[in-house]
Order: sequence, then structure tokens, then C-alpha cells
Amino acid sequence: MNGMQDITPRQKRVNRFMTAAKVGGGAWLLSLSMYLVLIASGQNTGTWLVWFNYAIFLLFFAALIVQFRNRNADEFTAQQWGIASSTAFIVTVGWMLFAGQIEAIVGGIISQATGKPFQTSYALWWAFQMPMLTFYAVFFFRQFRESR
Repeated sequence: MNGMQDITPRQKRVNRFMTAAKVGGGAWLLSLSMYLVLIASGQNTGTWLVWFNYAIFLLFFAALIVQFRNRNADEFTAQQWGIASSTAFIVTVGWMLFAGQIEAIVGGIISQATGKPFQTSYALWWAFQMPMLTFYAVFFFRQFRESR
């Protein structure tokens, strides 16, 4: 076949899993940074950037579904998925228990630094972001560690 070896179905699933991880991680990072910029500029509703951010989020969600469907392609991908999803679950439970306190502490620090009262209501939004941060951080850290 033109000097190229045939790729086995198992390897195709592994490649899909790893590609989806890169696409999902990149889309999540782009969505997070766009959302933070929108919050900082005070335009977190009603602009075309918000809808663009939703489209990026859908790309992230589709990549996560592809990862989920191919998580058992081989031992490495199963371990990657297992450890990343387990740590994300632990962070989710921790966030549910301590989100209010964390939000109050951060609000107090910002209020003291700016001299203005700071009301924040982003704990629910961060309830999604923290597990995803943990998932991809652990996923790529482990992949980096294993590649050395």
C-alpha cells in the first residue's frame, strides 16, 4: 500500500481518542478564555461572541463524546480516561461542598483589593469548569509523563 502499513481498527480508535482529547482540550481552553474576556468586558450576554463561544463549547462536548466512546481502545486510553475522570469526579464533589466558601473568600479578597463591594455568582459556572480543568490537566500531565 505505497510503503505504508495498514492501520489496525484498534489503532484507529486510539488515534480518534487522542485527537479528540487534543481538540476537546483546545476547545475547552478557548471557550474558558473567551468567557473570561466576556465577563471582564461586561458583555457576557447578547453578543455574537457569546454565540461563538457556545459553538466552541459544542465542539468541546462532541470531542468529549468521541473520547468517551473510544475510551477502551487499549490499556493506555482506558487508564487515561479512568484517572482523569476519577480526579474530575473528586473535584466535582469537593466543589459542591466548598464552592460557597471559596466564592466568599475570593469575593472578599477582590473587595479588599479594589475597595468596592464585590458580588459574585459564578460558583455554578465554575462547577463545570473546575472538573474539566482537572480532567484535561491530569490527562495531559499523565500523557506527558508517560511519553518521557
